[in-house]
Amino acid sequence: MRDRLRLWRELLGKAGKTLNETRQELIRSERGRKELAAKKEMLVKMKADYSESLRSFSTTEDPARKVSVTLNFIKHLEQTITVISEQLEEMNKEQAFLKRRHNDDFRELKKFESLEARTRVALERAEEMRENKDRDLQILSRLSRKS
Repeated sequence: MRDRLRLWRELLGKAGKTLNETRQELIRSERGRKELAAKKEMLVKMKADYSESLRSFSTTEDPARKVSVTLNFIKHLEQTITVISEQLEEMNKEQAFLKRRHNDDFRELKKFESLEARTRVALERAEEMRENKDRDLQILSRLSRKS
C-alpha cells in the first residue's frame, strides 16, 4: 500500500509538472498571438492612413510618382496583413490545441490527486486498524497475565 501511495505521489508530481509546462506554453502562445494581433491592427491603421493620404496627392507637384509609390506600399501592407492573418489563424489553432491539452493534463492531475488521497486514507485506516489490533492484543495479554 505504501508503494502504491509513493507511485501515486510520483505520478501526481509528474502530472503537475506537465500541467505547468502546458500552462506556460499556453501563456507564451497567448502573448505571441496578442503581439501579432497588435501588429496587424497597426498595419491596418497604417494602410487606412496611407489610403486616406492618396487624396491629398492631387495637389502636389509630382502626384503620379507619389501615388505610385504609395499604392505600391499599400499593396505590400496588404500582403503583410494577409500573412499576419494566416499566422494568427495558425496561432488560434495552436491555442485551441494547447487548451485541450491543458484540460487533459488538468483532468489527469485531478485523477492522480484523487487516487493519492484514496490510497492515503486507506493506508491511514489500515494503520489505525493495526494499532487497534495491537492495542486489543496488549489488553488481552494483560488480562491473561492477571488471571
